Amino acid sequence: MRTGRLMRWPPAHPLVVLACLLSVLAGCTISFGVSARSAGHDSAEVLLAANRLERQVSELETEQLRYVATGDTSFLGLWRVARAALFVQATALERLAAENDPQQGRRARELASTAMAYLREHSEPLVRLAHLEPTAARSLVIRKEGKRRIDALRHQFDRFADIQHRLLLAHERDALPAIRRMIAVAAGASGSLLVIFLLFGYVMRSTRAPAGPVPGLRTRPQRERLSRIATECEALQRIATLVARGASPSEVFNAGAGEMGRVLGAEHAMITRYDPDDTTVVVGHWSVHEAPRIMPPLEGRWPVEDDVVADLVYRTGLPAYLRQDVRGVGEIGAWIRTHEIERMAGCPVMAGDRLWGMAAVLSRGSAPWPDGAERTMREFAGLLGVAVVNSRRRSELVASRVRLVEAGDATRRRLERALHERTQQRLVTVGLALRVVETGVPPALGQLREQISAATRDVMEIINDLQKVARELHPAFLTRGGIESSLRALARRASLPVELDLHADRRLPPNVAVTIYYVVSEALANAEAYARASVVRVRLDTSEPVRLWVRDDGIGGARLGPGSALAGLRDRTEALGGVFELESPPGGGTSLRVTIPLRDQMARDEPQGIS
Repeated sequence: MRTGRLMRWPPAHPLVVLACLLSVLAGCTISFGVSARSAGHDSAEVLLAANRLERQVSELETEQLRYVATGDTSFLGLWRVARAALFVQATALERLAAENDPQQGRRARELASTAMAYLREHSEPLVRLAHLEPTAARSLVIRKEGKRRIDALRHQFDRFADIQHRLLLAHERDALPAIRRMIAVAAGASGSLLVIFLLFGYVMRSTRAPAGPVPGLRTRPQRERLSRIATECEALQRIATLVARGASPSEVFNAGAGEMGRVLGAEHAMITRYDPDDTTVVVGHWSVHEAPRIMPPLEGRWPVEDDVVADLVYRTGLPAYLRQDVRGVGEIGAWIRTHEIERMAGCPVMAGDRLWGMAAVLSRGSAPWPDGAERTMREFAGLLGVAVVNSRRRSELVASRVRLVEAGDATRRRLERALHERTQQRLVTVGLALRVVETGVPPALGQLREQISAATRDVMEIINDLQKVARELHPAFLTRGGIESSLRALARRASLPVELDLHADRRLPPNVAVTIYYVVSEALANAEAYARASVVRVRLDTSEPVRLWVRDDGIGGARLGPGSALAGLRDRTEALGGVFELESPPGGGTSLRVTIPLRDQMARDEPQGIS
């Protein structure tokens, strides 16, 4: 009678397991980056939906007033279109906000409910009344009941948009650290599982080894193979650590070329990027110490020519080898022949689903590459592809935050210009007209003259308040006079002494200059209103990087609370790649330090090696 035997699964190759783990690492990292970026995109969609709903409310109000004023039925048709679109936009805002954030979903429902209430309780009755009794409808408009409701609704829109804007900045700011943590955790888990698997495999093979003079002793080829596997695992883990740490692309590419070259026993290794003009650019390289220095310089650009390794990888998206029976033509072929390169292997580097570049190893000798060389190169290329995707995500995050800052500045500029060129000019005209009327009043009507004079003074005060609001919206004089004269004007308007130490030897980019101005303005406002300070000191240095220091001798205790002006300025500074520091111990005064790198603002190039 035969006894049953337990079925044993064949042991998996360590490198196969490593490839699977690294694939999981890359997939988790890319998917997590996409989901983090998607959260920011969803927040932007909510903001756009709120803007569309506000625009529909404005159009509804405009068309109904036109119909009431003129009785023209064409305006009634436009009002009906706006009414239908209002319901659609309100529903879309509720859905998007609820999916993005529960609290914002509740606010969106309140906002949509208020908008629909305005439609039911004011807009529709007003239009019906205008159809039946136009005079009564015009009298209702004059009482400004609808305007009060619209003003309250717009205030509700502004509050919703402000909160959503902060959520968007928070998503953008938190996405990158989350991606790094995901990479670090996945890399650590992959390395730990690999070490456990190797130890388990070693123990299992030792127990199955045949009895001999020295039990468990491996042959020399087996020991060399295990040593090579361990060296390869350590090299891959070092590159994975660099990627998880968020190292610069140039550092990852040079380190990747070195680790890959050493593992495969090559004399030279390089990482190249394919550009749309059918050229390949060297973004990282390495050479063994005793080998001649023949590698092309970094950022060296070569045409992709027929029948060379770079061309084969570019056309097929598959690994390729140097063929001795095919004579390479052009610059790359001449370089290979000049330096007597006998062996060259290239492997594609994929950024997501797109061919980005090539990882290659080269040697002058004719000895073959070690077993599994192609698989090893694929693993290194996979990590390099993750580095490319992560760097691109970081660039997109930084660029999107800068675009948000610039969009806000552009909106403030438009509002400031509208207030100055339209509203303020009309008020000035009204003031002048009142002056003319005042001079024409007979002396016998002294009380009437005094009333007109008081109205004229009120108009002048409104103009002054409007100018102050316009300056707070956007300091237009920054464009004309620069940051130094703007800060001096700000100091003159302050109600307490301000000591300025300005070293403004260059003209700053607009977004940097506006940020510096806002920080100083807010620091002075806080010192005047809360700090009980006797003096404020401001120091500015516009060299690289720009450094601002503002300190008062007040009571201290300032905090970066959520939604505060200081917190908004911190977000604005960090969006420009800067650092915002606040120190305000109780009784020790308040100190603000802001540092903003200029090179990121003067030329927003992509990181080296990324296209």
